[in-house]
Amino acid sequence: MAALIAAIGYVQLVPRAARLVEWSELTPTLVMITIATPIGVALLVNSDPLVIRRLIGAIVLISAALLSTGWVYRGWRGALAGGITGA
Repeated sequence: MAALIAAIGYVQLVPRAARLVEWSELTPTLVMITIATPIGVALLVNSDPLVIRRLIGAIVLISAALLSTGWVYRGWRGALAGGITGA
């Protein structure tokens, strides 16, 4: 219910955000999100919960370690990087 109420509040931000976004950077990310989301859901539903729990834990630990060191991606931003981010 809270997400629905928040989504209604965010609708007013969409027109301005759509004008400010760099669509050439965002399009590969959106395409890969559209493709990868059903695949990810299928993997979560059909995989062993213990394996998934450990995999998610490892990803969280690696992400926390990178964030705590202050690492920032400064590489090339193109379709490949956007697609990987979306996936």
